[in-house]
Amino acid sequence: MDFQHEDGPEQQAFRKEVRAWLDANVDPKMKASTREEMEPGVYDWAYEFARKLGAKGWLHPTYPKEYGGGGLPADLASIIGEELEAREVPVVTGNTLDLPALAVWGTEEQKQKYLKGRLTGELVAYQNFTEPGAGSDLASLKTRAVRDGDDWLISGEKVYVSGSHGKDRPRTPDFLFTIAVTDPDAPRHRNLGYFLVPTNVPGISLQPMNLMTGNGQNHVYMDNVRVTGDRLIGGESQGWQVANSTLEHEHGGRGDLPPKNRTMEAFLRLTSDKGLAKDSHS
Repeated sequence: MDFQHEDGPEQQAFRKEVRAWLDANVDPKMKASTREEMEPGVYDWAYEFARKLGAKGWLHPTYPKEYGGGGLPADLASIIGEELEAREVPVVTGNTLDLPALAVWGTEEQKQKYLKGRLTGELVAYQNFTEPGAGSDLASLKTRAVRDGDDWLISGEKVYVSGSHGKDRPRTPDFLFTIAVTDPDAPRHRNLGYFLVPTNVPGISLQPMNLMTGNGQNHVYMDNVRVTGDRLIGGESQGWQVANSTLEHEHGGRGDLPPKNRTMEAFLRLTSDKGLAKDSHS
């Protein structure tokens, strides 16, 4: 049975367009790395290149054009991914798990203000969910959000907060998408809010965690961080439902084509080059 896929005329024309654009915009010396962290020069280039893709609508090509996406069908969007993969182009986007939550639950104003910047790569965000005592049982989290007029004051502690970072030049995110208890007297799953917490305000700090695997994770402390009302996504008691739009995406519901496993490919090439691939014990 022949599983070979062949492009139709529309796909062929679009692939030609993508290749021409990449020829003009990709530095062939910049390659994706199999290591946990890129070298600073590659990382910085990849970060800026993501913004170029975003300006063209190709960073998140299936999202609507009016919010910064490309408005493309899946078959054309996959061509972009295939061509980037074929050239081993590094693209730094940071965490993107907030995108479905913003697309589904955000108001039109919130989509224009936050989703659009996320889809074009102009805004960077980290996921800010896990706590020292709330990981697998996320609904038991302790972070609190207290209403203060039209704003909210958020206090709490989060761990293993990761996103876009380089070896020597970490990127400070523009906001942390965070769930916090808005009503301590309400039942579980009806007592949370989903907030876009800014990082350029008093009361918040991100500290790298000294882990054996590297410093790609952060410890986040929030002490009465003021968050304006327009940064609450969904209702003040709908945070669990909004968060599940993020979690479903995180757990494999995004429908993306998985990238090649470059580490495994390098291992298989090595075993083949050394003649070990034919060894029944290898």
